[in-house]
Amino acid sequence: MKREGDGKIRISQERFSLVETKDRLYKVPVTALVDGKENSFLMTEKEKVIEGTKAKLNLDRAGFYRVFYDDVDSFFETDPNPKERWGLINDYFAFLMKGMIGQDEYLSLVRRMENEENHLPAGEVASQMFLLYTINPERWGIAKQVLTKYAERWKTRESEVDRQLYASLVDSLSYMDESFASTIAPMFEKMDSMIPEMKDAVALAYSVAGGEKAHERLMSLYKESNFDEEKLRYLRAMLASHKPCLVANALNMALSGEVKKQDIPFMVIWGSMFNESRDVTWEWFKAHMERISRYYQGTPRMGVIMGNVLPLVGLTHEDAVKVAENVKEGKAFVEVGKQKLQLYKKLF
Repeated sequence: MKREGDGKIRISQERFSLVETKDRLYKVPVTALVDGKENSFLMTEKEKVIEGTKAKLNLDRAGFYRVFYDDVDSFFETDPNPKERWGLINDYFAFLMKGMIGQDEYLSLVRRMENEENHLPAGEVASQMFLLYTINPERWGIAKQVLTKYAERWKTRESEVDRQLYASLVDSLSYMDESFASTIAPMFEKMDSMIPEMKDAVALAYSVAGGEKAHERLMSLYKESNFDEEKLRYLRAMLASHKPCLVANALNMALSGEVKKQDIPFMVIWGSMFNESRDVTWEWFKAHMERISRYYQGTPRMGVIMGNVLPLVGLTHEDAVKVAENVKEGKAFVEVGKQKLQLYKKLF
């Protein structure tokens, strides 16, 4: 959408895809708020000019289409609701991955939403920021600043959705910042009253801040626990350690029979997601790939694993694509991973 500057607004459509380039025309049921008045129309043409000075499209995010604003001020001038603000940042993250906008334009929008008060758009920003941080923490270091502001704002909120968002923020910040993790780690001694998401975050913080001593305790708790939810919590926390030797120690539990075969994929995926664990996880996985593949023979599980780890591992390991292409089952998942890798390279 583009404001023409003469009391007119130009709306055009094109097919959006992260990987394909073929264009086509659609019949788009457009909803709009133009100069304070709601309007709707079926757009069948490539371009359409309407009268108005400020507008937003796709009211309440009810339509299955993305909206790019030539001037995003037009959107904010209409007092958008939380669903619409969520939709805007979701759209612009897709535009960033596509290459339609650059880092500066995207971050300008993120900064504009740093004072967000609603959990829906704030949670979307936080999720995007953490993903970008896992892709390249140096390029996307602003993630710590944004998530820290949100965490301070959500710390005392009591609704269920707000508590879940706060737990997610604590989880991400605990991995990104050891000093922050040190402030959360003492809560490990009183986790019983916490929601599950907060338990996950506190266990991760305990692992990051506590080093070898925390690792040994988490491993002991893992072996003692009879509940799958707890076991997975402790495994994930151990794999989030910033010490590669401790990550390797946790991974080796998959070879000793202490970890259920069904949980090994989670270990590899988690280890590949965390920046500090990625290299050791990849080398470990390659070394034991043949053995692990036998566990899942006749299923697409190896392809699922590769499809999940390839987008991040492939950024710094040139052999990742070749190794992934040698997977015999679940090749469709590998292809998806290869496509994601090409998108993540733009953000690396």
